[in-house]
This record gives sequence, C-alpha cells and structure tokens, in this order.
Amino acid sequence: MNEHKARFSQPKRELYGLFHALKASQYWLRGCRNLIIEVDAKYIKGMLEHPDKVPNAAINRWIEYILQFMFKLVHVPGRIHGPNGMSRR
Repeated sequence: MNEHKARFSQPKRELYGLFHALKASQYWLRGCRNLIIEVDAKYIKGMLEHPDKVPNAAINRWIEYILQFMFKLVHVPGRIHGPNGMSRR
C-alpha cells in the first residue's frame, strides 16, 4: 500500500481491500453464484446498500465495481474471526 492509500480512513481502507481482492480475483469469481464474502466490518454492508450516501467519487466507483459480482456479504464478529486477532497484535 502506498503512502496515499495508507492515509485512508478505516472504512475507506476496508472497502478498498474488498475492491482490490475482487479485482485481483475477478477471472475466477466472475459468474460465481454462491460467492460468500465474510467481513468483520459491519459498515461495509451499509456502504454497499446505500451507495448514494457516499459523497466520494472513488468510493462510488469501487462500490459500482463490487456490486457487479453476485455475492452474499456475511458479517463475522471480530472476536470470532481468526485472522483479525493476529493482525491486531
């Protein structure tokens, strides 16, 4: 992550991570109908459900790209999500 992206707010960073992961894996995920995305950030679901409330053009482009995929977004609480504990040490 470059210096500019490192200064993103936490919600923007989380959404960018999802965008980047889908973009990097797009060739394997296009057309996948049973895709389940597990996140520990509840606000991502709100951002994806209400893109009109996000005033940032870059974030709107990311949301538009993310919504091209057929997926179910599942919230996994941080205390249950295994990698989360390791990343916060």
